[in-house]
Amino acid sequence: MTVSAEDRTVSSGRAPLAARWPERLHSAGAISAGRALGIGLIVVILLFLTVYPLSMLLYGSLHSTPPGMAGTFTLEGYREVLTRQSLLTLLNT
Repeated sequence: MTVSAEDRTVSSGRAPLAARWPERLHSAGAISAGRALGIGLIVVILLFLTVYPLSMLLYGSLHSTPPGMAGTFTLEGYREVLTRQSLLTLLNT
C-alpha cells in the first residue's frame, strides 16, 4: 500500500503548503515590521560600537596630550611615524 501526497492532503483536510502561502504572507506583515525594527536596532548598536572607538582613536592621534588634559590638535604624531626609518620598517614587514 502506497500513500501519495494527495492522499495525505485529503486525509488531513488542509490545503497543501503552496495553496496556504498567501495566508502566510498576509500574516507575516506584523512580523516583518518587528523584524525590520530589530534589524535596525542591531545596525544602530553595531554602528555605535564601531564608530565611537574609531572616532576616539582619530581624536587621540590628532591631539597632542592624553584625553582629559588641555592640549592642541596637531599632525606631529604622524610626522614622527612617517620618518625614513619607520617607512623602511613598514616596507620590510
